[in-house]
Amino acid sequence: LAFQTGAHSVGTGFYVGEYRVAADAASLVFPVDPITQLTGETPVSISNNAHATNVVSGVYVNDLWTINDRLRVNIGLRRDALTGFTRNHQIDPTMNVAYGVTGDTTVHAGFARYMQVPSFQGISPTAVAAFVNTTAAGPTGIATPLTEDDYEWDVGAIHHFSQRLTLSVDNYYETTRHYLDTGQFGVVPIFAPFNYGHGYIWGSELALNYKGSALSAYANLTVGTNMEKGVATGQFNFPAAELAYIDNHYIVLDHQPHVGSSAGLMYDHRTYSVSVDAIYSSGLRAGFADEEKLPHVIQFNIGAQRKFPIPGVGELVNRVTVLNVFDRVNLIRPAEGIGIFQSAYGPRLTFYDSLTLRF
Repeated sequence: LAFQTGAHSVGTGFYVGEYRVAADAASLVFPVDPITQLTGETPVSISNNAHATNVVSGVYVNDLWTINDRLRVNIGLRRDALTGFTRNHQIDPTMNVAYGVTGDTTVHAGFARYMQVPSFQGISPTAVAAFVNTTAAGPTGIATPLTEDDYEWDVGAIHHFSQRLTLSVDNYYETTRHYLDTGQFGVVPIFAPFNYGHGYIWGSELALNYKGSALSAYANLTVGTNMEKGVATGQFNFPAAELAYIDNHYIVLDHQPHVGSSAGLMYDHRTYSVSVDAIYSSGLRAGFADEEKLPHVIQFNIGAQRKFPIPGVGELVNRVTVLNVFDRVNLIRPAEGIGIFQSAYGPRLTFYDSLTLRF
């Protein structure tokens, strides 16, 4: 629902989503005497059944206030709620200001609070209690993940050197509480959700774009990091030494490299097009508490395509792409790290030939 009143454009709406989850499991385990810690000789069957209807809901109202030709302010308020395995609700304000310094330059700044919902698939929240005093009992910890609470500040600018060339810069800082993450903590490919205690994220992004009649090009540069401290849920997934270290030190998460960049260009000539692009990453993290820094990642790609008009039908596009032209071995993740159980690499030298029919 939206309506206009003078310089104000007011909008409101809501969202409701229902997610039903059922996790049923039966296991044969041996009982363990809680006093003597002796293991019984006869296995017993443990049923661990968890069912929940998870409801995600939100209602919001926002006002886009056009103060004058140069200055606009967008103010909003949202109430988010979650029920089911995890329960929480909170009020999330947002405010953004955009100011046209000149006809070619616009600066913006903003603040927002967010509530992130955990995955409904993962370790059953009743598993820990179900296997107490059995040989399947694990370390202590909280199985049910919490919602994530974020406060983000942002400031940036966009400058148009011409109709074809644009430069943008953006800087952000975010504080997190109960930051959500998932990990594979064993050979079974199940990603278990868990929360860190608290932390902060910061970053800067620089982008340059050129769009001509035949030639287009872009270049992007990002610098940033994600620091978290403490483990609030899912503690049983971590070795004792690593858990103690994270509880007392900020660690760098392996979600993004400290420095990343990409660049590319494309040239069109009638029905033909050629392109080249490259990506660079300073490397993710690995090892004990993500203390190890991985090697740089560098990849060059090239491509070419031709368009074939088909009368009465449309246009057929044949594109040939070559990935990792220099066949560089790029390690993305090793077989060890927080919630990592198998290695991941970038593509080796790869050829693709695709046909696309546009009609």
